[in-house]
Amino acid sequence: MDPQGLWAGIDDAIFTIGGAVIGVVGQDLSDLFSGKLSGWEDYVGSALGGAAFGETLLYTGPIAAGAVGSAVANGTKQVLKNITGKQCGYDITSFGVDTILGAATGLIPGMKIQVITAWKLTII
Repeated sequence: MDPQGLWAGIDDAIFTIGGAVIGVVGQDLSDLFSGKLSGWEDYVGSALGGAAFGETLLYTGPIAAGAVGSAVANGTKQVLKNITGKQCGYDITSFGVDTILGAATGLIPGMKIQVITAWKLTII
């Protein structure tokens, strides 16, 4: 809580940067489990999608954040792959499915970690 607004922008930076890092780590894990290395377009898309997820989560809830993050990630990947010639056209089905699945993952209840979920920042 920051009733005087003294920390404006810091929370946005934390959620955006944290989301981007988590997006890249998620792409790394996906590559590890699939056994193939994705292109830089996938990593940029994952970072931007993660950043969009983090920023949206700060102001809405997990369902909207999941939808926005997945939409940004998929859209960015497709645009970059079209620019680099690795893809021809846009796959609207892939975009829609990813967006819906992203929103659906927001329905999954999160883990409660006593120290983290109970911690609140109060600036007096």
